[in-house]
Amino acid sequence: MSKIDNMDTINTSNKAKTKKDMSWTSFFILLAIIMLFRVFVLEPHSVSGSSMDNTFKNKDYVFVDKLTYRFKSPQKGDVIVFNPPKAANNENRFIKRIIAIPGDTVEIKDGVTYINKVATKESFVEFTSTKNSDSIILKDNEYFVMGDNRYVSYDSRYWGPIKKDEIQGRVFIRLYPFNKIGLFPGIKEYNK
Repeated sequence: MSKIDNMDTINTSNKAKTKKDMSWTSFFILLAIIMLFRVFVLEPHSVSGSSMDNTFKNKDYVFVDKLTYRFKSPQKGDVIVFNPPKAANNENRFIKRIIAIPGDTVEIKDGVTYINKVATKESFVEFTSTKNSDSIILKDNEYFVMGDNRYVSYDSRYWGPIKKDEIQGRVFIRLYPFNKIGLFPGIKEYNK
């Protein structure tokens, strides 16, 4: 074998090694991008329980938009996922609907929700409750949340408003069940 042939063998070996190294580098870069995307942009969640019936059912699979509330405030009707307040004595994240926002006065009497002393129309609520809530004025960064199934929902009526920094994000897309795939599920029900 000549010296030139020997060099070709060495160069070929180095090229294969470089390709292999690049694939590991690409893998770790892609993994880092996916992790950053999951932590800061979209996060998957599985609905647990019946507090959001009929809007969401147990085992519905959703993605939560974690980016939007960095640039704008949550709105009435948004369906959110949040860390429960300490008073809730629960470590699992909750999914509820925002009923009132900072500055609003909320009161619930005989199953009717009053926002700023006006009875609200809540066509999305199928299962009502007689659980009352005293009148409360929401401070800056406070949100009053309730489940759509008021009869079983453990929500702000029991432990008061939540803080904005407890909100993980709004439900952006439902992926399961497949026959209910859609963007911003729950908003349509709120706007009826």
